[in-house]
Amino acid sequence: KDVADIKRGYVEPPRNVLRYDGQPAIGLGISTVKGGNVVRMGEGIYERAMELMGQMPLGIDIGIVSLQSDAVVTAIDGFLVSLVEAVAIVVGVLLLFMGLRSGLIIGFILALTISGSFIVMGPRDVALERISLGALIIALGMLVDNAIVVAEGMLVKIKGGEDPLAAARDTVASTMWPLLGGTIVGILAFAAIGLSEDSTGEFANSLFWVILISLLLSWFTAVTMTPMFCALFIKPDKSGEAQTDPYGGLLFRRSEERRVGKEWCGGG
Repeated sequence: KDVADIKRGYVEPPRNVLRYDGQPAIGLGISTVKGGNVVRMGEGIYERAMELMGQMPLGIDIGIVSLQSDAVVTAIDGFLVSLVEAVAIVVGVLLLFMGLRSGLIIGFILALTISGSFIVMGPRDVALERISLGALIIALGMLVDNAIVVAEGMLVKIKGGEDPLAAARDTVASTMWPLLGGTIVGILAFAAIGLSEDSTGEFANSLFWVILISLLLSWFTAVTMTPMFCALFIKPDKSGEAQTDPYGGLLFRRSEERRVGKEWCGGG
C-alpha cells in the first residue's frame, strides 16, 4: 500500500483492444472438441446466440465475427464439386479409349470404390475434410489401375474366343498378387506422411488413411466385382464371324515391326 493501490480490473493501458462495428467488445472463442462436427457445432452456436439476444441487457449486443462452420461448408462443397468433376473426367477418358461397356464397368467400379471408402472412413474416425477429399482426388488415377488391368485382360481373352468365366479365372489368377504388390507400393509412398509424429503428420494424417482405404478397396473390387461384371456384360464375337486379333491394330503391328527390325539388325 506504500507504493501502489491493488484492485481487480482491466489492464491499463490495455495490451489488446477488440472492437466490433467500431464499439468496444469482449471476444469469446469456441472451438470444436477432437472428433466433433464443426458444422453441427456452428449451427448450435448460432441458434443459441439468437436465443440469448432477447435476454441481453440494453446496450449490449451479440455479434459473430467469424463462423468456421460456414467456411468449412463452402470448402467441402467446392472439394465435392472438384471430386465429381475428376470422376467424370476419368470415366469420360475410359469411355473414349476403352469402349462403352468396359468404360462403364470401370466407371461403376470406381464409384463403388469411392462410396466404400466413405463408409470405411466413418469407423476409422477419418473426417470429411479438405485433406481427406483431396486424397481421393489424388488417388483417382491409381484407383482405376487395378480394374483396368483386370478388365483389359478379360477383354482380350473374351474377344479371342475364350469363355468369359474361364477368362475371369485366368485373368484374376495371373494378376491379383502383382496388383496387390503394386497397390501396397502405392500406399507405402504416402506412409511417411501418415505415420509422421510432427505437425505435418498431425495435419495431413487423413491423407495416408484415405489412400490406404481406397487403394485396398480398389484392389478388392478389381479381383471380385470387376471380373464378375466383365463376364456378364462383355460378350465374345458372334459365332460364324472371324475372330479378331486384339493385338492386330496398327499401333501393335508397327511396334512389333520395329522390335523385330531391331532384333534382326542386332543379330546381323
